[in-house]
Amino acid sequence: MDQAATHAFGPWRFDALTGDLSTADSTTRLEPQVARLLAFFLDHQDVLQTRDDLIDGAWDGRLVSDHAINRCISILRHTLTPDDRNAYIETVVRRGFVSHFPPAETEVTRPETTPSTQRRTRRGMAARVVLVVLIAVAAVVIERAWPPEAPPARPFSATDTPLIAVLPFMTTSLDEDSEFLAKGMHDDLLTRLAQLQSLRVVSRTSVQGYRGTERNIREIGRALRADAILEGGIQRSGDNVRINMQLIDARDDSHLWAGQYDRQLSATNLFTVQSEITEAVSTALHTQLTEQDSSQLKLLPTDNMAAYRAWHQALQVRFNNGMGDPAYREYLEAAVELDPGFVRAWAELVGVISYTGFEKGETSAIAHLNGLLERIRKLSPGSAEHLLAQTYYTYYTLRDYPLAGDLVRQVRGMHPNDPQVLELQSWIQRRLGDFDGKAESVRLASVLDPMNPYWNLALSASLMVTHRYDEALDAINYAAFRTVELDYTQALLSLRDTGDLAGLPGALSAIEREHGDTLMADLHWNAAIGARDYEGALEVIDAFESGSAGAQAWTHHPWPEPTLAHMVTLWFMGDTEGLQPLLAEARERLGIDEITPQTDEYDVMNLAYLAAIDGDQSETERLVRAWQRKASQDLANLANNTDYACRVLGMAGATAATVQCLRDGLDGPSMVMPFMEPHLPFYDAIREAPAFVTLVNSLDD
Repeated sequence: MDQAATHAFGPWRFDALTGDLSTADSTTRLEPQVARLLAFFLDHQDVLQTRDDLIDGAWDGRLVSDHAINRCISILRHTLTPDDRNAYIETVVRRGFVSHFPPAETEVTRPETTPSTQRRTRRGMAARVVLVVLIAVAAVVIERAWPPEAPPARPFSATDTPLIAVLPFMTTSLDEDSEFLAKGMHDDLLTRLAQLQSLRVVSRTSVQGYRGTERNIREIGRALRADAILEGGIQRSGDNVRINMQLIDARDDSHLWAGQYDRQLSATNLFTVQSEITEAVSTALHTQLTEQDSSQLKLLPTDNMAAYRAWHQALQVRFNNGMGDPAYREYLEAAVELDPGFVRAWAELVGVISYTGFEKGETSAIAHLNGLLERIRKLSPGSAEHLLAQTYYTYYTLRDYPLAGDLVRQVRGMHPNDPQVLELQSWIQRRLGDFDGKAESVRLASVLDPMNPYWNLALSASLMVTHRYDEALDAINYAAFRTVELDYTQALLSLRDTGDLAGLPGALSAIEREHGDTLMADLHWNAAIGARDYEGALEVIDAFESGSAGAQAWTHHPWPEPTLAHMVTLWFMGDTEGLQPLLAEARERLGIDEITPQTDEYDVMNLAYLAAIDGDQSETERLVRAWQRKASQDLANLANNTDYACRVLGMAGATAATVQCLRDGLDGPSMVMPFMEPHLPFYDAIREAPAFVTLVNSLDD
């Protein structure tokens, strides 16, 4: 592809050979394929380019998915014109794209950088660790840090808060203890750096994939969107340990800092070295430690090596299996038994006990939790751990969401770069109905954890609830890699352009074949219902209930459970004979004669569907009102289930209530999607009603 080496437009200067996109203040290194696409658009302005044209010009005619093209365009738009996605690259619906770039505003000078004197890879780091170990085995332990020989460090500059990635520590020993120390030091250093106000740090989840990798530093930096990479090696020799560290500028592979630490092996010494490394990294990146940062770095979580080991075993269980694994609590209890002053372990123990009680609907542990909170208060009043423990208890046990929101904001002030804290904050914001705030928390977490697809899925869902569909699609296209769930979400969003509900079941099956993975069975059921393929919907339910090969799991969501989905399907098919025994069985199973304050809101919703199936419009409306009153006490429930409330009203033929429900859902946070919801068969009973026609026409306009 012939293209000019450099381009200047607006405030930008673009070097097509290196992929550097610069303003007067900063330089961004684009991914190679994104850079090729930008060069193509710059060389072919004001001309309609189809997707085939883009493939031929920017991908050399290779087989490329629509996702790959959409993702690259989304990255360019987000980088160049985040406030106006069509300003430079305009979408021509169902035809392609046209690019228009403004003239250069002024001459842009690229920030000066010093070229790397040596290209570094993880293999090179391993070789250096081996060499150091051979020299150090017989050495006397040195009680201070001293830097090994390294290329001269150069000044680091960044226009934003630097983002640093700490790669998993390497060890040349194959024994279990050395591997444990390497993982523990890596986890602890991430925790230390996450406390700093002046740095951002990529989370453990996103860097784990680079353990033992031979990818070079620039590639890793681009993938993680990190400014600097910190890598290290650790070697144990008897009761001594040597730790080697180096900090590399991910933008040009140049050396920023290196350090070597020889210590006697103890928990205290390990935590002290982590603090020293954190301070050295901050200095190398020219960031200023706050008084709070300095105070937190002086804290030593434990001086008991056995408690330290139990703590890290707990972390490994949580990382692999989540908080619900009983082994997580067992290791935490072992840690605090070995060191009763281990505040961090006490705080997480409060978290797992509170979480377990929440999941099981139990409140019997309140007295025990109050005792643990009092212990933490005495050990470390007002600390981040004390506040975090209170947040867990207030959110999971007391369910006092406003107070939990106040507490988690204080925790974030002390741990600004911890995705775990951001996740907890997003859950609390959801319960408070602050879906914009939740989206922002999730967006911040996705920056710190870019290789974790959970955040892209959570972000797209949060944006869809607030009807920000363009941003939701950008979040999907900007994901580091795709999952079956992300592609399902994109398939829903594509209905904005196609309106092809009939094609959705086939699209879902194609997504599963592409990924070699399965979606929840209820998603297939919903797609079949939307396509009015009721036989197909029954097949989904039958496959699930029979446990046949290839049958997917049903959703964890309480509605619609398979029996009710079966009844709704038969209702659409007009099979009144098949419905009657199922209705009687469902009513008997629910066993509810009267709605009380203790009645679960999902049971109220189920009763509303039974009333609609039975043709009782007034009872359906009464039950939906009862559900709305209950759901308004938990705004997450209200937002996530308003679409189901609208659907049951539509089934009952309650035109005025249905239209009002849909308008409320469109005006506030909900999963009522204007490009899909009114076209579902749930509303066929009122489709010709003037009020419903008016609503649909207003959405089409």
